[in-house]
Amino acid sequence: MRFRKRLIAAGLLAAALVPAASTPAAAAPTLSNTLCGWLPLTAGATGRNVTSAQFLLAAAGELPATAQPTGSYDAATVRAVKFLQFHHQIKIDGVLGPSTWDALAVTVGKTSDGPAVKAVQVELGLAVTGTYDSATEQAIKTFQADPAIDLPADGVVEGRTWRELVERGTDSVCSWPIRKEGASDASVSAAQFLLTAAGASIPAAGDGKFGPETTAALKTFQAAHGLPADGTLNAHTWDALLVTVRSNDTGDAVKAVQEELLNNGYEVFESPGIDAGTGVYDAGTEAVVKRFQTHFDLAVTGVVDAATWRTLAATGT
Repeated sequence: MRFRKRLIAAGLLAAALVPAASTPAAAAPTLSNTLCGWLPLTAGATGRNVTSAQFLLAAAGELPATAQPTGSYDAATVRAVKFLQFHHQIKIDGVLGPSTWDALAVTVGKTSDGPAVKAVQVELGLAVTGTYDSATEQAIKTFQADPAIDLPADGVVEGRTWRELVERGTDSVCSWPIRKEGASDASVSAAQFLLTAAGASIPAAGDGKFGPETTAALKTFQAAHGLPADGTLNAHTWDALLVTVRSNDTGDAVKAVQEELLNNGYEVFESPGIDAGTGVYDAGTEAVVKRFQTHFDLAVTGVVDAATWRTLAATGT
């Protein structure tokens, strides 16, 4: 059984259905700004995330280390973001989108100090000292341990911890779909294909029904990867299941990608290769993956990496 998301943003459908040769490439739909990934910031924005971004720009040397953040995305901030984008070979538009956030968000841990620590403290609502003290460490660990966040509570701020901090209190819903026995949808179908790609035996893999066989396979996989074998498809399990998928790959991991693309409405595209049953990462599949990456401001590589997987899973639920 294949599940497809029927309620798709009108802008996304319109962009997909207009022949590419007759019109300029459409901009990414507004929907992508709040559905998944880093929360974009543009000129005129204000608030907590702007303040932390200004501290991170100072940590990167794009703003003076002694500058006091204003919390306003002003002309100086736009200029600093453009310099950062130039230095990291990112599209220079002055917008703090996902790629720019990725370049900006440095790892913060016990040995850190200065503006980057201040950025973390701003996001957590702590006293802004720039010193990674015990209160900062405990606040980070408490945030990470929140069941809704589901991160290792190690006190280190990097990657996903940064994204969750920035998204906190916003309309963003970019997170791994959590599923248990009894669920039935495309996320389950994709997980079944990833389990069989990892060597599990699920006779009805791809039917999208989280039954006893899927639970048993998931528990075995979790135990083999040092995870709590509770049969719950959570963020840690998704992370362990993921494999990078690229052009010319074949097998069930490719089927998982195709199922997620179908669930996001991409069967309306011209590619004859998007068929969840093929398991072949052909030119058609790669073209649609690139279009998906373009719409969600991901690196347009045609390679399904962790960021693309997470966006596929989150936007298809």
